[in-house]
Amino acid sequence: MSAVKNVNGDYTIQTTGAGTTVAINSTALIVPSYTNTTARDAAIASPKKGMIVIAATTFYGYTGAAWVALN
Repeated sequence: MSAVKNVNGDYTIQTTGAGTTVAINSTALIVPSYTNTTARDAAIASPKKGMIVIAATTFYGYTGAAWVALN
């Protein structure tokens, strides 16, 4: 299940899984952020191909087989 909330023109999309909240406002896309890769892996047990997150100060994308650093 997912929900879309509109608050003053800012949208938040959230599903029932951990680490799946994405916020969009008039100036930014805010992706899930974790303190480190251990926290990311604990929060996202079954990542989906194409997911993008931030762990510490690095952007990561999931290839369908592994997380790879994007920056």
